[in-house]
Amino acid sequence: MAQGPRQDISNIYTAEHSQTFAGSFRDIYLSAKEDSQTSYEREARRCRNALAATNPKVVRESLISRLGVRVPGTFEWIADNDDFQAWQSGDSGSRLLWISGGPATGKTTLAIYLTEELQRCTVFGYDLVFFFNESGHGGSGSAVDVLRSLVHQMITLRPDLVKHALPYFEDSETTRKSLASLETLWVIFQDLVQDADLGNVLCVVDGLDQCEESGVQQLVPKLTRLLAVHSPDSPVQSRFCLLIVSDHINGLYGCPRIRLDDVDNAAKIAEDIKLFIKTRTRELYGIKGVDDGLVNDIQIELLEREEVTYQWISRAVKDFLGSHSVVEVREKLSTLIGGWTIHF
Repeated sequence: MAQGPRQDISNIYTAEHSQTFAGSFRDIYLSAKEDSQTSYEREARRCRNALAATNPKVVRESLISRLGVRVPGTFEWIADNDDFQAWQSGDSGSRLLWISGGPATGKTTLAIYLTEELQRCTVFGYDLVFFFNESGHGGSGSAVDVLRSLVHQMITLRPDLVKHALPYFEDSETTRKSLASLETLWVIFQDLVQDADLGNVLCVVDGLDQCEESGVQQLVPKLTRLLAVHSPDSPVQSRFCLLIVSDHINGLYGCPRIRLDDVDNAAKIAEDIKLFIKTRTRELYGIKGVDDGLVNDIQIELLEREEVTYQWISRAVKDFLGSHSVVEVREKLSTLIGGWTIHF
């Protein structure tokens, strides 16, 4: 077979990272080498996706569905509390505030209200991250879950700060270990809080006491040291302020504290319960045959119960509202008057 003319080519040079070809070619496909910025963005996205777990807004909405919608006017007194105002403004002696209360005192409903209100404050230069522990409401939760969620929210708020997490998510094996390690997640969390570029962030954590005890015992001392204003571990320029809403937790008693079960606040919660009952029972008028007398009888009976707690009342009212007829409403009222507890 005859060959065509042939030409020798020499002395061809290329710039660094470029490609040069000489001669006649067909069916050649070139792919540029991935640049460093694209590679970084891909790794950052993979890191954020690995840290993502339950969406805190979805968890909050689930709790609202379970506990009932807060009645306007309830829990609003917290905004006038001196300790809360000092925490929110950064004038407190600590950037950690503890709101404590016993079982069924409305802690989660209060925490929901606070996150909703604080989200409205973001226009004033604050950002909000939050965590609701579902373990006290049929779900699961751990100290690792708390840190994982907060880290994910912070690097989502400040994408450039993902640099603090990337070294711990280099491949599938290190990612698996990091997601299960409280210590690793704490190092990332601490670096984020100490980074001046984090800015002003308010954080609400509900139900830390419901997490597994060993994790809480490790996490709480770390938090108190980090968020003490004059601690050597404290960030200088960023302002990360944490609000914990929970029952008893050892290690928090030295922090600024709002007690829901002290005399003054217990009285305010009692007024909240009255307002809640009066407001929610009005919804019974939507059931055919329900009149003022029946609604009034239900209100009186609910208020006179010895087990009047926010949680119990929420469930009782929800049970009444689930009635399909006035006859069923009257039967449930008779059950209460007879001394039996409504089945939830």
